[in-house]
Amino acid sequence: MKFPRFALTPLLLLGCMAFSSAACAFEEREISLEQAALSLEQAVSLAKKNNRQIQESVHDFNIAQKRISETRALFNPGLKLEGNWQRVHDPSSFTIAAYSPRAFMFSTDTTVLDLSSTPPAASVVTAGTAITYAEPTAPISAPLSAKNSRTMDLTFSVPLLTFGTKGKSLKAQRLGRNSAELDVERLSLEVTLNTKESFFNYVLALAGLEVMKRSLGLAEEHLAGANARYEQGTIPYFDVIRAEVSVADAREQLTRAQAGADLARMALNNVLGVPVERDTRVRYEPGSVSIPALAPVGKFVDYALANRVELVQLQNAIHQAGLGAQLSKNRPMVAFAYLRNVLSSGSSFSSENSWRYVVSYSMQMYDSGVARARVRQGAETAQRLELQAVDAREGIILQTQQVYLNLDEAIKRMETSRAIMRQAERAREMADVGYDQGVVSELDWKDALFGEMQAGLNLNKAEFDLQMAKARLARAVGLENLEDF
Repeated sequence: MKFPRFALTPLLLLGCMAFSSAACAFEEREISLEQAALSLEQAVSLAKKNNRQIQESVHDFNIAQKRISETRALFNPGLKLEGNWQRVHDPSSFTIAAYSPRAFMFSTDTTVLDLSSTPPAASVVTAGTAITYAEPTAPISAPLSAKNSRTMDLTFSVPLLTFGTKGKSLKAQRLGRNSAELDVERLSLEVTLNTKESFFNYVLALAGLEVMKRSLGLAEEHLAGANARYEQGTIPYFDVIRAEVSVADAREQLTRAQAGADLARMALNNVLGVPVERDTRVRYEPGSVSIPALAPVGKFVDYALANRVELVQLQNAIHQAGLGAQLSKNRPMVAFAYLRNVLSSGSSFSSENSWRYVVSYSMQMYDSGVARARVRQGAETAQRLELQAVDAREGIILQTQQVYLNLDEAIKRMETSRAIMRQAERAREMADVGYDQGVVSELDWKDALFGEMQAGLNLNKAEFDLQMAKARLARAVGLENLEDF
């Protein structure tokens, strides 16, 4: 028993699903439905390649991978350039009053008498005062908006402190990617099981068809012999009628077997992803099944609980719900930004080609209970998923025990069918000898031959039941083949 592992490399896992063009061409040549019969391994490979659900899951994985890159980019430095040019017709303007300086002179005349002279002389002295004032002139006006203006802003920003938001966001996205990766594996296992079921059903239908063809041939031979003996007068006509009834019954059974084989082929084509009307041929060597030596059922149950991807997906979903609840809480953030205005013109008031640094702190203080409601929703989702995980765990235990018992029963039925086949072969050999010696009638000889054919058909059915029981147990423990256990 191999230890189960889930650390799957995406390229290794998806490489089995998304083939390269050269590999696809080689695979098409190798398992062409038109050239050769399909083996079981080739049928499984073709079904995986053509299955649309697997292809969709691969796209889901790629989307989940890109979401991680998107989330990481949200917290990385960012550089943004914004620019615009505009032509504006706006009559609004800014007007200020204008004045011109003016002067006004006040003057007085004074008579001065000079007594020192003989005779005294009189003179007139003029004095004045100058007054300056402003005289209004035409006002000065400037438009508020330029007719042509352009701006270009360069902004660099980076979060400095996210207080756990970045780490939890990335972890939640990685869990989603892991679940998408496991979904590819889960669908691959489902397609493998469905292909094996359809393949063995078709092979069994073909085996039954061959038996019915041989039965019809024997019935027709018996009818011909009955007619010959009746003409010789050795048997009554009633034996001829009974032989005719046997031929009619064999033909009816052959028609049913042919319809069953056609339906089984169409079902297989549907699983393979090819047109249902295609004449697909298969090859299988009867008796090639290996009977496994079963370990105790407890080992299979423990392996299934450790290896089933469904349980891991549910655990991832529970963790995602918890992280979503934590991310719903209002958390602060500290960011740094550098803003520079370049190549700007046409502004009447703001400075051009300016720059500034900004360190911002943001915290939602009140949101009317939105964050609290989201946190509660995440907690309820996690509890619901935990209950689903319990149900899934119990279901896997029950499924593993059931298919284990079915496999044990199929092994015992296979051994019994082999013993019956050996007895039927021995009876037919004895009938051959007796018929050649004339001591065994033709009817008894043909009964022995029919018995051998029926025993062979039952052996084939037991073998295919064993193959399917092995496939179902492998699926129950999360493997494609039970030999890998």
